[in-house]
Amino acid sequence: MLYIQFILKSMYRTIQKNRLLIFLMIVLVTLSFSVLGFAFKQGKTVEENIADYSDTYGAMTYYFTIDGMSDIQYYQYVDDNNIEIYNKLKNFYDKLIKEKKFLFMSIVEQPVEIYGTVISDIFLEGYEDGEAESSIFDMEGQDWYRTKSLQVSDEFFYHFNIQIAKGNGFEEKNYVYHKGDEIPVVLGSEYDGIFQIGDKITCNYLFEDVVLEVTGILKKEQFFYDEMEKEFKSCGRYMILPAFTSSDSEYFDKIRQLLQIGGVIVSDSGYPEVEKVFYELGKEAGVEKYGMYLEDPEMAKRTTDLFQEYSSMTEEVLKQFKIIAGILLFFVIISLSSVLCGFIREKNREYGIQLLCGAQPVQILADIFLLNILNIMTGSFFTVVFFLCNQYSGKNIVIILLTGLAISIIVSINLFVYLLKMNISEIIGGKE
Repeated sequence: MLYIQFILKSMYRTIQKNRLLIFLMIVLVTLSFSVLGFAFKQGKTVEENIADYSDTYGAMTYYFTIDGMSDIQYYQYVDDNNIEIYNKLKNFYDKLIKEKKFLFMSIVEQPVEIYGTVISDIFLEGYEDGEAESSIFDMEGQDWYRTKSLQVSDEFFYHFNIQIAKGNGFEEKNYVYHKGDEIPVVLGSEYDGIFQIGDKITCNYLFEDVVLEVTGILKKEQFFYDEMEKEFKSCGRYMILPAFTSSDSEYFDKIRQLLQIGGVIVSDSGYPEVEKVFYELGKEAGVEKYGMYLEDPEMAKRTTDLFQEYSSMTEEVLKQFKIIAGILLFFVIISLSSVLCGFIREKNREYGIQLLCGAQPVQILADIFLLNILNIMTGSFFTVVFFLCNQYSGKNIVIILLTGLAISIIVSINLFVYLLKMNISEIIGGKE
């Protein structure tokens, strides 16, 4: 008992004398373990992303579709007395949606112009390019806000795994519109707290005054692939409307129908097969002369390359984190060993007296070994608290604890080797 008290008092004196150095060692251990835990957590995320990539994108190619009507054809199409082209396009759209040989998603980036409510700049068209002010304009003494919006078919949510945090997504009935209906809208996560479920939003959509009803708010970090710009975009600042159909052939519905031809075809077939099916459907619907456009294979290849690059980049980031974690852990071992060996040198007189009194080398270094374990345990404790606060898995915590144990053993071995190689005369004050 007296021996244990002696060791604890000796360690306490060392800590009191070297408070700043001990504190810095604990910080170093905590930082290193945190980086290591983050690397393992990211590793799990990357593995899941790679699996999702393989399942969702790995064997797939994306082809952008859009209409290519001439000006004359366009004015014929929107003519109130002409519904022939409208019916053909509607037939073509229905065929694309129902086609089994590929997946067609309608994704339309069409601004919604909101009035009666002040909208923050971050939600406006052009904000990311510093041009948000151009999306605020006066209409008969009232400010209108041109707000980022997507109109999507149901497949959009399933394919990109877009998830709802509050409320609900769209039901089947929401994809059919009747004039005067309120249009359901799902808001990006950054709208949370600005609008609530059930709120009504007055706006102008495709030159028609309509009312949107908030039915859902997305989870954070939801992304979709923008085929036009060849990049992933966050849904956080978007309003999402259903790409609805309608039996109405008025101007509003004609423009809506024309826009919805624009979308993405996802297929694991080669370009010739996709092209063949696409234009066969167009011929069956009678729209072959209206310039329905399918992206050429070179442009589609850029999509595939981007997905592969994204996957390889996430793996490379993980490798870099592991290298950084490895370097930090190596630095921890070297630093702890060096500092603790320095403590041994500082206490050589005390240790010399103990040796002359018959103490064994392992006994006289008990306070230093205990101090080593205390540093590792304290750093591990703070790291585990950080992990628990940030919902890290139990596996990450176990890895950190095992790493701490391994470092304690390695540093203790280093100390023991240092002691064995140390000239005993340096401690006891001479060769006698």
